[in-house]
Formats: sequence, structure tokens, C-alpha cells
Amino acid sequence: AMALLKDASDADLTYDILNNLGAACIEAKAYEQGEDYLKRSLELKPAYAEALKNMATLYRKMDREKDASNAYEQYLDQRPLDTDTRYNFALYLTKIGNWELAGEQLRTLSAEVTDVANLYIVLARVETKLGNFEAATEASRRAMQLTDPKLALAWMNDAEFDQLREHEDFQALIKSVEKR
Repeated sequence: AMALLKDASDADLTYDILNNLGAACIEAKAYEQGEDYLKRSLELKPAYAEALKNMATLYRKMDREKDASNAYEQYLDQRPLDTDTRYNFALYLTKIGNWELAGEQLRTLSAEVTDVANLYIVLARVETKLGNFEAATEASRRAMQLTDPKLALAWMNDAEFDQLREHEDFQALIKSVEKR
């Protein structure tokens, strides 16, 4: 696609075509060229959701954390019901250690999605990182309702689990699980 459209006139390059070229560049790891195409797409159609989503992916791959977060947020402002992208954004935020924003995204998501154990497992980990032990316990409780209780804690490392297990609400939760 990139080779075919390389010499196309600007008049032939619509915002959709530019977005698709940007996406192709991401796949080809031609990030700078992809950024150029996506920016041009957004110049033609500001706030074009698909280009914003591709921009978020591009910046994530380029390790441009702030730019990636901004693009994700702009995309999700337009497509708030895209739960898959919101979840992927939250996972990305945990990877880069932005626990506060990850918590916001996961709390928003858990208001819509109530039947996915992994969501609550990640939320429990994030709430633990933020020192919100009651919320972490509640998220763990929900995860344990949806999956094997041992799996519900598998994503936490020892230090994170040590923080949470000292909280009395969490101890009560574990005792209730042991009775099952």
C-alpha cells in the first residue's frame, strides 16, 4: 500500500487513505512516516477517531508515553464505549507505571463491564499500588466470584500482595474463600 500510494497526489489522499497508510507504516515499523500520514489525516478531519487510535498505537510503539496517553484519551472521548481499547490503554498505563490514570480507566471500564475476571484482577493490583486497599479488596472479591480465587491474585507480585494481605477487609475475604 505504501509503495502504491507513495507518489499519489495530495488530492487523491483522503483522510481515510492517509489513516490506512499510517496504519500500514505502523505494521512496517516505519514510525516517522506513519506519524506524518496520521497527522495529515487529522489535518483533513480533526478528531478523526480511527486516526487517533492509530496515533495512540504508534506513539506507544515509539515509547512516547505522554503522546500515547493523550491520543488514547482523545480517542476514548469520542468512543467511550470501546471497552477493548480502554482495557488496552489501562494495561499500557500499568506497564508505564501511571497507576492513577490506570485506576481511572479501569474504574470507568468496570462500571460497564462486570463479568470479566481479568479486569478486576488488574483493578485490584492498581488499587493496591494506589494504597486503596478497600477498593482492591472489593475488586479481588469480584475477580474471585468470576474465576478461581488463586488465579485472581496471580497478577500481583509478592510486594504488592504483601501490602494487600495485611488489610483486614482482605483477610476477611480470604477467610470467606477458604470456607468454600
